[in-house]
Amino acid sequence: MWSLLESVPSGVCQGLGAIGADCTNSILIIKVWHLFLIFGIFLIVSLIAYFIRRYNRLDRHHGLIEMTAPYGAAPVARTIRMNPHAFAKAIGEKGYDTLTRTEAAKKLNERYGERYFVCRFIENGSTLFRRELKIQAWHIMLKETEFRLDPETLDMLKKGSASKDDDELDDTYGAEGSFDIFFRKVRWWDLRHWLNHPAREIRYALYVAIFAATLEYSGDLIELLQQLFNTSNI
Repeated sequence: MWSLLESVPSGVCQGLGAIGADCTNSILIIKVWHLFLIFGIFLIVSLIAYFIRRYNRLDRHHGLIEMTAPYGAAPVARTIRMNPHAFAKAIGEKGYDTLTRTEAAKKLNERYGERYFVCRFIENGSTLFRRELKIQAWHIMLKETEFRLDPETLDMLKKGSASKDDDELDDTYGAEGSFDIFFRKVRWWDLRHWLNHPAREIRYALYVAIFAATLEYSGDLIELLQQLFNTSNI
């Protein structure tokens, strides 16, 4: 058995020699400079990936604790509806306690109604999911400890929660359980937001721009890498 394994390399080399290849030829030579360069490229790519994916530590931002979703889905896509007074407290807005829920909702929606927030849903200390949603201050029916979600997000909450009784229920039913919600405003430098933008036209326009830029500068990039890896003058 061992002699058979030892004969494999020589057999492979003989076969390659028959087609003009030589096992003694060097295909890739890695020098110390190459190792530093590979590490540097890996570090740059990792940093870019980190900033694209960074939704971490949302618990340092605005939060609502022990919230429930007893009602069915709201009709507006990618939206979470909150009590206006609870929303104002969470986001740190002052002076809304003296307003009626209708007045508070109107002012908050004028300021925040079209903005996206990165929202993190937690149950019993475990993160269920993160998702970009618009937050709508809603003056009808909702208590300060209640919220409503769009159909798709409500379905994600039901399937991710500890309770399995609500997993197969339709959109007319809420989710069982108590949840903590942490959120922050999406900022202009949030690359992940633009790459996964809810508006399909914006998302596709960005993809086309990235593809065009890649074609335009790919030759320069390849030439730069060739120069960096060429260590004959080092």
